[in-house]
Amino acid sequence: MPGRENRMTGDIVFDSMRFRPARKSISYLMNRYHVGKMLGGDLHVSAHELAFLASKEKILLDEGEFKLISTILSGIPYFFQTFAAYFYAKSHGMIASVQGTTMIVRRNARSKPVTIYITGDMGELHTDFIIEPGNSLHAVIDMDGDMTLFEVSSFNPEGKFIFGKYMDSSERMQYGHGGSLQDQGYSKGAIRFLPDEENGMAGESERSMQRIHLYGDLKGRGILPKSGFKYGADFRGYTGPESTHAEYLISSLHENESWSEISRLVRVSNGVRKTCVFCLMKYGKIHYIKIRWIKDFAEIIDDQI
Repeated sequence: MPGRENRMTGDIVFDSMRFRPARKSISYLMNRYHVGKMLGGDLHVSAHELAFLASKEKILLDEGEFKLISTILSGIPYFFQTFAAYFYAKSHGMIASVQGTTMIVRRNARSKPVTIYITGDMGELHTDFIIEPGNSLHAVIDMDGDMTLFEVSSFNPEGKFIFGKYMDSSERMQYGHGGSLQDQGYSKGAIRFLPDEENGMAGESERSMQRIHLYGDLKGRGILPKSGFKYGADFRGYTGPESTHAEYLISSLHENESWSEISRLVRVSNGVRKTCVFCLMKYGKIHYIKIRWIKDFAEIIDDQI
């Protein structure tokens, strides 16, 4: 049959360049790896599909063709990061496509597509993902080409503490307590000393002012904020008087914060079994998100089927 002969003997086509498949037919490559579209007996592929087939040694390339492809692909913006994420998804049997720095992934043709945003480890978490409700997935690629997947979700932290009004400074020094269910600061004998944040005296820098606003907002939500310094965070947060350990590690997030900085606290939070919470002051309001490290790529895909 002429049609079948074309499918068996056609070429792999990318941007008007033609390549011969290695050993397997193009119909096998299309069905086995879910790549390309069959047009006129040839398999037409995208840049990421071409690179994937080449990495799997499914394309016959001489030295000149190899150099030409390498030059073309290297000239595509963010190809290093996007192909690393694409290769990871394809190597796990997923159907994937890349548009710019966004990847669409699904387990099969019938499953719900999942959107993943791709960036490098020095890339920034844009504020749009913080102030908008919902959740998003982010694939962060390091300089070795390894991928770490994070889930960013809007968050509304709430606790059960009811804080009373503190006495003024002289009364605190005299009586050694501040009138709340559980005081901040530390005690020396009968006297309790409160942190500078309690009096809005943490400093005049923008970061210090954000810290003061965050401290007050957490207390307003019924969360007891204590120092998170030992964990590399601004605060650790307790949700109620019955809490024996802090449930949250909480830090301010700045608009130029890189994923490299974010990843440190996420990994620490995961190691000590606490929820990693970030906040951003935007338009006079504090926006909260939680960021979760996704260990198993299939976990996210399975959730979306």
